[in-house]
Amino acid sequence: MKTNFEKNYDILNKGLEFLNEKNQHLKDGNCHEIMSLVYEWLKKMPKEYVFDSLGYENTVIIGTLLNKVRNIEETYLDVTNPHILNINIPFTMESQIDKIVKAIKDGTAVYDAIKLNSSELKEGEEFLKFLVKEVRQNVLSENYLVTKDMNLGRIDFTNCCYQARKHTESICNKHGITSKKIKIYPGFADYQELDNDLMRQHHASIVVINGEYYLVDTTYSQFFKKNKNNLDRLGVYGLSGAHVGSYMVIDKDRLNLAIKLINDGYVKLDKNVLKNYMDGFALSFRNGLFYENNNISSYTTPYTDDDYLKFLYTDDNQINYEGKENLGRQLKLLKNPLLDFNSFVK
Repeated sequence: MKTNFEKNYDILNKGLEFLNEKNQHLKDGNCHEIMSLVYEWLKKMPKEYVFDSLGYENTVIIGTLLNKVRNIEETYLDVTNPHILNINIPFTMESQIDKIVKAIKDGTAVYDAIKLNSSELKEGEEFLKFLVKEVRQNVLSENYLVTKDMNLGRIDFTNCCYQARKHTESICNKHGITSKKIKIYPGFADYQELDNDLMRQHHASIVVINGEYYLVDTTYSQFFKKNKNNLDRLGVYGLSGAHVGSYMVIDKDRLNLAIKLINDGYVKLDKNVLKNYMDGFALSFRNGLFYENNNISSYTTPYTDDDYLKFLYTDDNQINYEGKENLGRQLKLLKNPLLDFNSFVK
């Protein structure tokens, strides 16, 4: 008779064989379908594979398998189109020499063109375009992301948001423009209060020009990479839900906002823009238990723009209304492993 260790070892080997086989097929390009099969397989895993006889997490099996899945998610990439949106926007770097040449052609002062004196940037749209260009150039250069033919659909801005926000603040300060930071933690709670494998934090800015408010997020495209934007990820024990992009593309207003931010890096801020932008994050913080425990089958939130401002700038947060169990990394099995999270899309 086999010992528990031997049984676990056999189960683990079969699981790793399954994941390795699926990982090989990711090269065929049908990443979404293959990852859906992986998530479905994990959700159907028997309870004894996840928890031992005392109710503790069986890290020998589930811990190893989840690490393998996370590794697959982090390493697979569709080179032809790495994002769920087909973004095809060239991005051209502009050197100091380029600026001088342009200034000469335009008949403007070379000094002002290089130093970018704020008096030369009278219109809000003009300053914002300049701001986004400069921030993205700085981030690309400092992270060695510059390539010959750059495209906003292929640049990976993951983990560059804090750096981008600091550049935004610096440029705004230099030109006497007011900016306010946006700092988003999982569940809009204090740092590390929720374990979330989709993001640790995100940074953006609100910029005020001539009394008008603008949301500036120059690295927003990072939330639309294919590897974690799959609604079938919801409900998998040990994982968080699906990434922000999954929820932005299934709603017309959210989608239009996402395209605007990815393309331009900024958008004029109003109540609807703030809600749609924050809804994407709030939805991404929910795991599959939220929908099963509350018998909810739609990707909406009850929060208003005022609620989100409280989440951002006071101690109030999403956990107070939805509970820790339903947010971040899922630490219980679904009662119904066959729950179809794609069917909630209206």
